[in-house]
Amino acid sequence: MNQVITLSPDIEKRLALLASRTDRSLEELLSMIVIEGLSEIEADLAADEIEARVASGAERVYQSQEVRRKLALDD
Repeated sequence: MNQVITLSPDIEKRLALLASRTDRSLEELLSMIVIEGLSEIEADLAADEIEARVASGAERVYQSQEVRRKLALDD
């Protein structure tokens, strides 16, 4: 998929500098930025979903002592 986005001159300059410093093309660098950004957003959403399940009581939170006891790690 091809998309056209408008970047400020400051962002363009930063990208060009980063591409030069990392010896990557702008296309490769932008692809990496999009992939990492998507991963970060997805992780944030997953954390929000878990937090909501915990808050609603749908998902239980265990204390470390209880986990150690159940896994027999204190023996």
